[in-house]
Amino acid sequence: MPEIGHLALIIPDFALGKRVPGGIGIYEYLGARQWRDHSRKRTHIFHVRWWPR
Repeated sequence: MPEIGHLALIIPDFALGKRVPGGIGIYEYLGARQWRDHSRKRTHIFHVRWWPR
């Protein structure tokens, strides 16, 4: 998906059922085949809350 701002969530060995906490890769597409890695950030990239509020 070549859209700037696209987020890719990479879950290693997902089909094998070997999910490791903290092992999910989060990458943001910047365009021109460039990606920004958000995987190890200490702040949350997603806002999670109950809906509707």
